[in-house]
Amino acid sequence: MDNRIVNNQEQAFDIQFWKNVFRLNTCIPAIIDDFDATRQRVSATPAIRGKFVNSNNEVSYIDLPKITNIPLAIIKCADIKLTYPVEIGQNCTLIFSQRSIDNFIMAGGIQNPFDTKNPTKTQIRCMDMTDALCFPGVITDAETITNYATDAIEIRSADNTTKVSVKKNSLKLLQGNASIEMSGGNITMNADNISIKGNTVIDDIKFTSHVHEYITPAHPGGTGDTGGASSPTS
Repeated sequence: MDNRIVNNQEQAFDIQFWKNVFRLNTCIPAIIDDFDATRQRVSATPAIRGKFVNSNNEVSYIDLPKITNIPLAIIKCADIKLTYPVEIGQNCTLIFSQRSIDNFIMAGGIQNPFDTKNPTKTQIRCMDMTDALCFPGVITDAETITNYATDAIEIRSADNTTKVSVKKNSLKLLQGNASIEMSGGNITMNADNISIKGNTVIDDIKFTSHVHEYITPAHPGGTGDTGGASSPTS
């Protein structure tokens, strides 16, 4: 906001022009203050302060007001949706719609902009701060991601100990010392312990109930009757 004393017409035009520009909101980084997981709505405070110049040409900076009831933007198509945790204090980007989004958010589909009973006398909202959409996640120099993968799409924990990594020719799941990697039609598993529950079939043989035949010094020519992978008893 600029409240300087106007000395000439050129300065008056310049001040009025920028006042009009400042009424239009495009996008701004913000900090998430609250998250409603049921309705997928956030409250956020813009992370860039507003500038105020008074009649004495004194400059001050003020926090912009918190914006509430902001729809959360996620990646989704058909029946597939990508959800993610939303934390208080997390960075986000607020995108401001060029028209009011009230009716669209309430009903979906193609809607009229929000209006009163007498639309001929109403000015439709345009790039207003109340018409924000929240896109979580903006990386600043204060919180860059370590070991950022430049050759894969990853879903990972901050410390990189748990992740799903997708590359052109491989897929890897990692959690601590355990990993499963699929590459070139092969599967490699590594873990301290591997437990398999349920009916397991290998080459059409039911792993937990098929009968082994064996020949041992203790049972020459014998036929075993043990199930699964258990060893024969003497």
